[in-house]
Amino acid sequence: MTDSSDGSDKEKNFRIPDNKLKLNKNKNDTLKKKNPT
Repeated sequence: MTDSSDGSDKEKNFRIPDNKLKLNKNKNDTLKKKNPT
């Protein structure tokens, strides 16, 4: 019981930073396209 609930909590905690990383990557990709080095 506790393991399953703990796993779901961990999943939520990992999901948030993962989404932020994806957003940051998209921003960086667009910046690179606008300003190719």
